[in-house]
Amino acid sequence: MTNNLNGWQPIETAPKNGARIILANKREVDIAHWSSSVWISQKQEDGTCGAWCVFDCRSDSEAFVAPTHWMPLPQLPKEEVKND
Repeated sequence: MTNNLNGWQPIETAPKNGARIILANKREVDIAHWSSSVWISQKQEDGTCGAWCVFDCRSDSEAFVAPTHWMPLPQLPKEEVKND
């Protein structure tokens, strides 16, 4: 049996290497990264310390989110090469 979440994966499987990824919970979707150096670092269930961080341009600071799922960012568009 497969669980089709349209590409969403459980947050427990998300990379905690600082890479930017797409995070979601029941209310919102954000692009964020894991940070182990934030001042509100909390010990997680897997024993790591840190928090999911998203830049909040409204307050010019980082906000901290509590996601339930994640997916990688898509690849950047490739520039078309035109042959004239």
